[in-house]
Amino acid sequence: MQEPQTTNPPTPIDRFRQWIKTLVGNTFSAPYLPILLTVFYITTVITHLAVVLMSQPLSYWNNPQNAVGLGMFGEKLSMGAVPLIVLTIIYLVIGTLLLSFMNYRWSFIGWLTAEFLHFFLIQEMISNCYISRWSVLFGGVCQSMDDGLFWVIGAIVVGILLVFTFQPAEFSLENKKIQKGISYTSGFIPVVWIVVLVIGVILSAQKPAYGWVPVEVKNGPGPLREAESAYDIKRNRLVMFGGQESYIGNEQWNYKTDTWEWDGNQWINMPSQKVPQGRADHGMAYDEKRGVTVLFGGVNNGQRLSDTWEWDGKSWKEINPPNYPSMRSGHEMIYDQVREKIIMYGGYGNDIFYNDAWEWDGKNWTWIPLESGAPTASVFALAYDPNQNYAFGFLSGTGGTWHWEENTWTRFYPEIEPSNRGWSTLVYDPIRELFFIFGGYSQDIWLNDTWTYNGSEWKEFTSSGVKPSARADMVVWYDPIREHVMLFGGYGADAIYNDTWEFIPPEE
Repeated sequence: MQEPQTTNPPTPIDRFRQWIKTLVGNTFSAPYLPILLTVFYITTVITHLAVVLMSQPLSYWNNPQNAVGLGMFGEKLSMGAVPLIVLTIIYLVIGTLLLSFMNYRWSFIGWLTAEFLHFFLIQEMISNCYISRWSVLFGGVCQSMDDGLFWVIGAIVVGILLVFTFQPAEFSLENKKIQKGISYTSGFIPVVWIVVLVIGVILSAQKPAYGWVPVEVKNGPGPLREAESAYDIKRNRLVMFGGQESYIGNEQWNYKTDTWEWDGNQWINMPSQKVPQGRADHGMAYDEKRGVTVLFGGVNNGQRLSDTWEWDGKSWKEINPPNYPSMRSGHEMIYDQVREKIIMYGGYGNDIFYNDAWEWDGKNWTWIPLESGAPTASVFALAYDPNQNYAFGFLSGTGGTWHWEENTWTRFYPEIEPSNRGWSTLVYDPIRELFFIFGGYSQDIWLNDTWTYNGSEWKEFTSSGVKPSARADMVVWYDPIREHVMLFGGYGADAIYNDTWEFIPPEE
């Protein structure tokens, strides 16, 4: 008589294997996600990619090897367009396979998560007007776009999509013509939309972005506040000296003695055997006739200075003139093409806010007598218009818009003007014939607004949400190589910056 065979009870390993087998079977078994939702997912991802690409500056497309663009949250994007597109395609293939072969219970959760994430990132770029920088029209649209409206429209689109995808039996569409029309429409609309996006990307690759664009640099200066600069038009170099790097304590700052030059593409450290004492809020201007950069005064841990130095592109040289202005900081210096001399105005020292003017001829400082009504000015903004041969100032103490020609200051009263501010910088754009001012400090508030002045009226630039953080005492200059205004460093409420930015006007 044969004994009955006994079956051993399953081991934990066997039960685990069976559970995995069942889970995998349920995960990849029918029913699957409707194809319409997968198509919508592909369209959303392509839309997101197109929005990112359309937000990039022209330099991003012109320099594919060292492309520097704008990320989803305003950060720098170091990945070129081709790698970005390739990664997106890989992501699309993986996502499409998962949505197509997984059970709809799992794939629908993934679909909802992916759609929400992409909708959020698209909304982030639109609400911050990143996409607007290549189109003035889009600039107006995104400025008026409400975040709530975006999500309402998105919810309506997704709702309609789900209604035509998961149709209850009692609401099924029996008319075959209607069903066929829906099928054609669901295929036609994504194709047309993708074609529109491709055209938009092509246009953006040919048209410069406008507004503030971050510039990626290597081996640049560290964080700096209250550094000063002048542009050497003979060598096409910005010369920057001094500034404060960090706070040591006990009301003491770390003052830099570094000389840096900007050549249009990168920062270059320029060593010199002899250098001026570290300082901040000094004055600098380029002497076009003599081909040297002139530096005067400044402050070092509360001590005002009155020394004069010249930089020839290789080394610093101290000049000891018989006459010179009193020690001061917060003054401004320009080159007057009519006088063919460096002009210095205003500043603060010896508990006095100055309203005097001096000229430098390379050997001596000479006091300039002014007409009555010359305003006191310190930590103000001053620039020279070589086309009209006058100096233009936006003052911090008395405030307001001023013109200075020969030896007379004249107050102008435009209909609107920037708020009264100090520690800002004014530069002149000779191509567009505009004065340009950014940021500063006013009534305990750091600013990051952008204004231009055409000789008669001020205009605020508000079309782009991408811009440097609020700050004061940054270095701002006009770069004739890039033909744009540039910005470096400065300090805000809780940081000293070392970032470099480029401003591209919207008419381009």
